[in-house]
Amino acid sequence: MPLNGHQHKGGRMGQMDPMMLTPGETGQLLRIGRNKTYELIAAGTLPTVRFGRAIRIPRAALEAWVEEQSKPRRKPDEAGDVDMSPQNPVEAAAARRRKGSR
Repeated sequence: MPLNGHQHKGGRMGQMDPMMLTPGETGQLLRIGRNKTYELIAAGTLPTVRFGRAIRIPRAALEAWVEEQSKPRRKPDEAGDVDMSPQNPVEAAAARRRKGSR
């Protein structure tokens, strides 16, 4: 479902939802402020496309991002699971030691 709850496919006067959103439009849809929107963009958290200096957020990518953010998250060590990812080998080794000492 689109973020605004409406799907325009030729509704009033042929108006369609834009494929690309400005940071201002994105902030309005997410109901966050301008500064927070630009913080998320600068951090690489929101999906963006740049046209020269202009920043646009693809609507479909934003909707997918919101869906992903809405999924429940488990902590890696819940239910005995240990994150053994190679991104942090020191933490993985410590987790193996902790799990082995039980």
